[in-house]
Amino acid sequence: VCANDGQSKEAYCSYDISPTACAFCSSSSIKKINGYYCPVSDVVVVGEGCDQGAPHFDYEGMVCANDGQPDEGYCSYDISPYACAYCRSSKKSIKGLDCPISNVVVVDDHDCDQGDPHFDPEGVVCANDGQPDEAYCSYDISPTACAYCSSSKKSIK
Repeated sequence: VCANDGQSKEAYCSYDISPTACAFCSSSSIKKINGYYCPVSDVVVVGEGCDQGAPHFDYEGMVCANDGQPDEGYCSYDISPYACAYCRSSKKSIKGLDCPISNVVVVDDHDCDQGDPHFDPEGVVCANDGQPDEAYCSYDISPTACAYCSSSKKSIK
C-alpha cells in the first residue's frame, strides 16, 4: 500500500503504469482532469509528482508538467494519489457531432449499453428527453456514457 491505507481508494505500487506509480483500480470509464471529463482511454499520465499532503499541498488541477503546452499536465487525484496527467483528446462525438472535451457533460456513466440485453444505439436519447440538456448514448466518451454537449464550459462538481 502506497497511499490511502484502509480507505476505499487504497493504492498500490503499480510498476506496469510507471516506475514510480502509486495507483488504484476504478470501475469508472471516465476520469476527471483539471475539472473536465476524460475517457480513461485518453488519459496520459505524465508522472507521479503530485502530493496533496504536507509540505507540498499540491491541489487538484494544479499544473505539474509542460506548462502552457498542448500536453500540459495537471495534478489528477481521480487517476491516482500522485498522478500528473492530461487528456489527449480535445473533442468527442455526441450524436454524430464534434464536442470540445471541456463542454462534454456526462449525465450518467452507466445508463447506456451497446450489448445484450439493451442494444442501445449511438445517439439514442438516454436522459432529459425534450429538454435543453437532452442527453444521448455517446460511446466515443465511454462504453456506457449518457452525455450532452454544453454550449458553455462545464466543470465537474
